[in-house]
Formats: sequence, C-alpha cells, structure tokens
Amino acid sequence: ELPPWHSGPRAKLGAVVSVNACGNVIDPTTGEWVAGMRATADSDQIVDMELAAFAAAGSMQMPLDRTNTTISCIVTNMELTKARATKVSQMGSNALTAHAIRPTHTTNDGDTIYTLASGKLGAQASAAVPLDLLGMLAVRALEAAIVNGAKTAKTSHGIPRRREVN
Repeated sequence: ELPPWHSGPRAKLGAVVSVNACGNVIDPTTGEWVAGMRATADSDQIVDMELAAFAAAGSMQMPLDRTNTTISCIVTNMELTKARATKVSQMGSNALTAHAIRPTHTTNDGDTIYTLASGKLGAQASAAVPLDLLGMLAVRALEAAIVNGAKTAKTSHGIPRRREVN
C-alpha cells in the first residue's frame, strides 16, 4: 500500500517474480550476494559473475544455452492506461538491471516485466497517484520479490538452495 501520508483510497501494488537469471542476485539493501554463480559446480562459494565474465572474455562464448530468464509481474488495484502500465514496467526494470540482479538482459536471458492493473481503485483515485511514485514502488516491490525468492528457494536439479551455500 502507499505510505500513510497518502490520503484517499488505498492504492496497492505488489510483485511476483520467477528468477532463473544468468547473473547474480544481490540484496540491494545490504549489498550481500544472495544467489548466483558458484566458483565450481561443487563449490559453495558465490563469485562475481560479471568479474568472471570479464576475466574469461577471450574464451567465453555467448550465448551459453539460453536457459535463463527472469519473468516478473507487477500487480496493482489501480486503473492504468497502457502507456502508464508500460512506464511502471520500465521503471520496475531498474530492480533487475541496476539493483538486484547483475548482469541482466544477457543473450542467455529472456528477462521481461509485465504490469497488470485490476482497475478496482477507479480512474479518479488512480489518477491522483503520481506515476513516478507508482514506478518507484514497483522497483521496491520487485527488489523484495527477487531477494525473497532467492532466499527461500529450494534445492532443485542438483543446484543447492541458498541455505546450503555460504
């Protein structure tokens, strides 16, 4: 929900995300590596994927196998035009590209963000919420969803969950 200083009907915004990123997940509030590239297949050490890519630049071949993607959805009870929803998605992408996943949008990734608006809040009340504020809230919601997802993921296909990696 919008902060308490906002008067009027309660605008709500949330995010869901499925993260199988090529890049590492970073908690933007602490700078901590939450998930990502391991030093070796049997290692529990997370390494900086960008630095590893720079170091391997002469021998690295991209794309690897195009199996990575981060698919996100921002959901709100507001009424949004297509243009406003697009702007919310664009601003929300900062959660991926600048804050919580590095790198993103590589040739191995199929990263995308959708914004869904139920319209339950109504046009007049929705118009009272500045679009930039809604976009900033979308960034925060996506950051939280990305970090929470990485921290609570379960072991799958032989890849250890976060709690099993130091």
